[in-house]
Amino acid sequence: MILRLDDCNYSTSIKYHPREENAGYLDHNVTIIPQSVPVEFILIHPANSIRALIGNVSTAFLSVTWLSNEIETLSLQNLLPADHEVGADDRNLWKTLESIGTQRPENIKNLIKKL
Repeated sequence: MILRLDDCNYSTSIKYHPREENAGYLDHNVTIIPQSVPVEFILIHPANSIRALIGNVSTAFLSVTWLSNEIETLSLQNLLPADHEVGADDRNLWKTLESIGTQRPENIKNLIKKL
């Protein structure tokens, strides 16, 4: 997906969850945002030019929706391997995210279209 975004000339930044390990995107054309920086700080920064927040199932989507109605929230839930199955807590969170407009594209092509 990172390569597809790069092919479309999108500037991509990655911010891992504080408990998540770096997944090795340093060899791609991405900016790594320090894990210790809350996503809310990034969203309210005056130089923010974020077009979309893309992730799995995250409360960061709630923050984005509350802080800006111009940033798309796109879940990768339908694009991830089966071993990334969400648990009951995430399913409950997903119901909330869906109610605020977070979308789950069925494939990468549809994800790119939403940008």
